[in-house]
Amino acid sequence: MLREYSPLVGSSDNEGLSAEETQLTGASARDRHKQPWKCFDMSTIKERFPAVKKNSAFIHNVWLSFSVAMSITIMALPVFSSKTFLLLFGHEDTAAGAEWCGKRRSGLQVNVGNATSPLLVPFNASAAESDGAVDWSDVSWCGFLPVSYFAWWPSAAQMTLFTVYRNTGSTAKLAWQSIAGSIVAVANIWLLSEYYPSGAEDSHYNPLVVWADLLVVMFLLLASGCDGNTKKFGLSWTMYFVMKFMSPFGIDYGVYTIKGGLTWDGEPTCVMLTSVIGCLVGVLATVFPLPLTNINLLRLDSDKIVNELQHLFEEAIVYYAGGEKTPRVFQIYAKIDALQSSISQVSTNLADSYWETFNLGSYSRIRELYQSFNNAAKASDDEMFVLKSSLTQLEFNEQQKAFAEVLAEPLKHLVKVTAECLRVCCAVCSDGNVLPEDRVTIGESVEKIKKAQEDLSQKFTDLCDQRGIYASTTIAADALFAFSVAHWSREMMDWAGDLATYNLTVSAKHNPLHILLNQTKLIFNPYTMFSKQNLQFALANGTPILITYAIARFMTGGVLVQYDSTMPGTLSILISQDVGSGALQNIQRLTALVFGHTLPMLAMVGLRIVPCDWLLRPIAHASVLMFFMAFFFYMYCASQRWSLIGLIVAAFACFPLFHTCDEHAKVGYSYHYKVIAEVILAILVKMAVQPLFAPKTSRDMAMDKVKELFAEVHNCYEKFFLGHFEEKDGFRSKIKVCKQLLAECEELSPMVDPAVELVGWVRLPFKKGLYDSTLKQIRLVTSDLDTIASAVGGYVEENHLPGSTDNLDPEANDRNAIMRSEKALWTLLTSQPSWTLVKDDLKDTLKIALNAVTAVLEHATEEKLDSKDTDSLKRVAGLSKLDGIHELYQEMSKSVGADAKDRSSLMKRIEDTSGPPIITDLKRTRATVINNAFSSTVQHLVVIASACFEYMPYL
Repeated sequence: MLREYSPLVGSSDNEGLSAEETQLTGASARDRHKQPWKCFDMSTIKERFPAVKKNSAFIHNVWLSFSVAMSITIMALPVFSSKTFLLLFGHEDTAAGAEWCGKRRSGLQVNVGNATSPLLVPFNASAAESDGAVDWSDVSWCGFLPVSYFAWWPSAAQMTLFTVYRNTGSTAKLAWQSIAGSIVAVANIWLLSEYYPSGAEDSHYNPLVVWADLLVVMFLLLASGCDGNTKKFGLSWTMYFVMKFMSPFGIDYGVYTIKGGLTWDGEPTCVMLTSVIGCLVGVLATVFPLPLTNINLLRLDSDKIVNELQHLFEEAIVYYAGGEKTPRVFQIYAKIDALQSSISQVSTNLADSYWETFNLGSYSRIRELYQSFNNAAKASDDEMFVLKSSLTQLEFNEQQKAFAEVLAEPLKHLVKVTAECLRVCCAVCSDGNVLPEDRVTIGESVEKIKKAQEDLSQKFTDLCDQRGIYASTTIAADALFAFSVAHWSREMMDWAGDLATYNLTVSAKHNPLHILLNQTKLIFNPYTMFSKQNLQFALANGTPILITYAIARFMTGGVLVQYDSTMPGTLSILISQDVGSGALQNIQRLTALVFGHTLPMLAMVGLRIVPCDWLLRPIAHASVLMFFMAFFFYMYCASQRWSLIGLIVAAFACFPLFHTCDEHAKVGYSYHYKVIAEVILAILVKMAVQPLFAPKTSRDMAMDKVKELFAEVHNCYEKFFLGHFEEKDGFRSKIKVCKQLLAECEELSPMVDPAVELVGWVRLPFKKGLYDSTLKQIRLVTSDLDTIASAVGGYVEENHLPGSTDNLDPEANDRNAIMRSEKALWTLLTSQPSWTLVKDDLKDTLKIALNAVTAVLEHATEEKLDSKDTDSLKRVAGLSKLDGIHELYQEMSKSVGADAKDRSSLMKRIEDTSGPPIITDLKRTRATVINNAFSSTVQHLVVIASACFEYMPYL
């Protein structure tokens, strides 16, 4: 039964409102929370221009590519613009060839020498003023940065390209990961230089200490829980610095000391600052000239979800009342799938928006409210599954038409009032401020939903009683349809009620120090770092890096360059979790590296037709650079198969394209050939060494997970059959385990594709099609389990927001009451004579289908499959029918006395309700939903069994 809702619970702010002030509509609530746009951003364009909204993904990708290309071109201005170079880096030499600013000076400098032998020293403004005489002709500008930074400028552009992704929040997150990796490498080399100031030339230098340092840093990065980009950039820069530290020429630490031994013009400082500059440019590329923020997309996404939900249910109701099967049902199925994608997009925007707002000010509440909405929308997954199942089972006979005629209008009204309530709630979420008027408005909307629920339930039970039906396969589809709509509406109403009583003073606090401490504990958790999985990952990826590092350290000649960190640095970027699928990715990366070194050279050769001293040369250079970056970055944004190649080509093209014009310089092709050869060698080492540290191939790991998943599915149904629902290891807990295992199996799917294996060796290619189709059906089985869990105990209210617990109905959410409800319905099912037949047939079907598909998936030889599991599948008859289900319906109806004349006493006896029953609480609908879930599970298992014959025709 629905709780009696009071919109004033927990809020004294509503006191004193007149009746006129409380008569607020959803439109007025939206107007009340409509904020003037602070900037013209992409979300504004999508909202105001329908043409853009129709092609929003294309326009977003084009705009982002243009913005990134423009940012890279602006960064390259010092390359093809002498005035920009002088402003940023100053004069390096005089016209006569004498050193002027050199590679290390910056800022204002005073020449204390003469014109032929200049000697520049930093300009001291206070000293100049005190002397009273300043010869400004001797004062020169040596740029904001030393010229030594110019060699690292393409690296900053690379960092920009590796950082930018989709929106501002996701880009800021990647930027922090990249900077964190650079900090690790710079901090490590700083500590080494403190211990050995002269590097390898130090008098007490011990190479074993440096090797030990390298191993420790590698282990900490690979085994820790830090993000992938942090590991990659941390390892890559560590390879570079430690290699140079071991070399005879050492690291250039610079001469201009800042503080704490750091130098303004040293290599570590150059790397750190150019990394920061590159990341900042990447973030700015998603902000200017048009912001692409995640936080502003949340409002559009939430409105889109509400509209999609309303249109979906309205179209389903029209089809339900249409009286005949039409292809329109497939459009409804497609909309159900599209809805899940929209909800997933909200989750992504929510997570990444933290990096835009850091939960400062009202953004903490805005994100919290949108998170609660997203959680409520995610909870509708089960209802979508039940809705789809009911539409599939519909038989448009006379009885169905009678139910549709009575239920169509109440269902439409319920969907309408629920959608109106959701729009008001989403308007409130947009600024994170729940006003007193909002609490009243939402409360009134909740009351409308409650009345619509009661009206729907009343008409459904009246019609069932008129026809003398309690539970039957003939009305299963109708009961399922009504149950799905009512259950969705009730979940949305539950969230709306929590929002109306949301206490602004108890919103979650976000202490940055507390967050930092928790993240540190999470990253360096010893139980995680020394787990078997993490140690295998560290060994499988670290060993090839160490081997190539040793080759570069000790070997020279041919294509090998001693003390060149290209090979270990490349493998640092290529670290991967998988052994088999890594081959295809590595070959793609190799292809991209070849293009990244050759295509820019061809572009620069084409530019040689424009002389360096022509006025059009800078424009031509900038145009080539911008077009090149825009094209390949658009490939990265838009292409599904070639995305990785587009990114790598654009990133590695920075060094050749950031080339100053010099008509007398010769193009150094040999260097590029050596780099390509070293990359090939590094990838070959990785392919040869990494499998040695993987105890199992991807297909074996996938099969182990699948077997574990199948066992847990068996356990789930066994727990239900035993009536163990709420225990720690009970039915509901087992469902969560199944979902986790299913997610892990789905993550392994790309890795088991035979197309990504370099060599298949003895075993036949893995049956990935059967693997994927089986997981698809198991996902539907888990939806069946979720449906059973939702129906067995009746609807359970949840607390979606802090401070709204007072809004929960204690009686409805009393654990003992829920357990009694579960036990009552379970007893109603299991006490019937045909229950044993239903249970045994379901268990047998599970065993036969899952054991058979396991045997077929494991079969990897050319001989005929000889398995008792597949033999059982061939011999079984009537697999698609769940034995005893029709009898179970009849026995349930007879046991509760569905033909009783005294309807009031009947309802009191069989529904245990003191007030008007709601359709989601009715035992008849809950029992029908559970029985249908059993039948649905059998149908999913039949699909799995049929696929076994398809992939193994000679069983």
